Amino acid sequence: MQEIELECSEDIVPGLLTCSGWNATVLKQNTLEELVIGIVPNPASKYFAYMQFSDGKINEYLSKIGTGGGSLEQECQGFSAACPWMDVALVGSAGQSKPVLFGMDEIGRLHASGGFVVCNNCNSFSFYSNLADQVVTHLILATKQDLFFIVDIVDIFYGELDSKYGNFVRNNSRKREENENYIHIWERGAKIVGVLHGDEAATILQTTRGNLECIYPRKLVLVSIINALVQKRFRDALLMVRRHRIDFNVIVDYCGWQAFSQSAFEFVRQVNNLGYITEFVCSVKNENVIETLRKSCVCSLFRGC
Repeated sequence: MQEIELECSEDIVPGLLTCSGWNATVLKQNTLEELVIGIVPNPASKYFAYMQFSDGKINEYLSKIGTGGGSLEQECQGFSAACPWMDVALVGSAGQSKPVLFGMDEIGRLHASGGFVVCNNCNSFSFYSNLADQVVTHLILATKQDLFFIVDIVDIFYGELDSKYGNFVRNNSRKREENENYIHIWERGAKIVGVLHGDEAATILQTTRGNLECIYPRKLVLVSIINALVQKRFRDALLMVRRHRIDFNVIVDYCGWQAFSQSAFEFVRQVNNLGYITEFVCSVKNENVIETLRKSCVCSLFRGC
């Protein structure tokens, strides 16, 4: 195992591509007795990384540039099987977040560090963060049955996966509104290759034909709108509501009429568009749409990204 430092010896002009002036220096070299099948950085510390060995065991590696380390540290909670696809999520609340490792083995079981199996029929996964504090709030996964789920991270650690997500399988005996907890992927065998965080709230899928398609799951869109409202970013929230054709009432219903009326001046100042404000006022009605919208996982779709 080698730790290599890359350094540019010449000035870099922004926007200009260059292939010269880079120096590579081997800072540390270790001989390992086991096969390493995965390495991911620790999002909680820029000097640490997690290394997974062929039996699912995980050790933490301390970088040479950190505190003079360059060695394997203590063993961490690993997986019960080898997981060639591994990633790490920073979960929890601001100031009390911690990294949690997720890995998918060759038969499609999605593991969380500590030997816990989240899903038994997974074909790909990723994470979503609102970017405010880099903390992951949702696990995004696709199953071998071409079902697309958006899982609240808290549901994983509070043992509510089976009750809310039905063990990630289709159950035709359920009522239709309960079945809407997932999205049926229109392309058989499509896999999740990435998630756009923050207000974008989009997921990138790659089909078996190789093309990429971008979807905007309603659940993630609502999360991004609520995050904007919590941060008093009224213009951003309104633009997302208009873009994704969500009921304008969600802005008033989430804030509460009394709280929103107290922020009306700031709302108008931020939006600063007579047409948008007129459209908003004409659309508001005496009805709470929050619960109705949260039950739906219909996604707006943009093909050919």
